[in-house]
Amino acid sequence: MLADEMGLGKGYTTVAYFATAKEALPALIVAPLVVLKHWERELNRLLSVHDNPPIIKVIRSGKPGGLNSAHLLGPPDIFLINYDLLSKRREDLMQLPLQTVILDEVQALRNTGT
Repeated sequence: MLADEMGLGKGYTTVAYFATAKEALPALIVAPLVVLKHWERELNRLLSVHDNPPIIKVIRSGKPGGLNSAHLLGPPDIFLINYDLLSKRREDLMQLPLQTVILDEVQALRNTGT
């Protein structure tokens, strides 16, 4: 899905995809830091109504290791990371068996720092 304009329902479309297509998981969502908490809140709110909601892990550190380690409820299904940490955690992220990658505010990829 590619859409540049705000308010088109990209987030809700993504959540609906995760709710109905279990083969889409595990997934990585990359977003600017300012909207990462919004993603976490909306994923938890909208997916918690299911019998077996996905486990969400927010990557908050550039320190390597521990991404696929056992969580209290099992390994995470959805990983959230901001663009600034993406290059720092590249090696860890490449080890994950990701099925889906969502890039929010994709214009951040044009920044050579990310």
